[in-house]
Amino acid sequence: MKKPTLFSTPKERHSFVIGFSEAICFFIKSHLPTHSASYNPIYSEEHYYTIGRAAGVLFYVIIILIIIFKALGW
Repeated sequence: MKKPTLFSTPKERHSFVIGFSEAICFFIKSHLPTHSASYNPIYSEEHYYTIGRAAGVLFYVIIILIIIFKALGW
């Protein structure tokens, strides 16, 4: 049985980067339809897009927690 790997194709990596970038640049609206195949770079890789967005939000949470801990002197 073949072992599944994460980010094994460029399309998977690209979907993750798009999701992460959209989460980091929260002031830019998403213009990608998630469920159509007409030139959609994340078509059939929506789960990597969602993971990328979650990683972007987690990035902001970690930054905010670091700032809070530094302000409290921990």
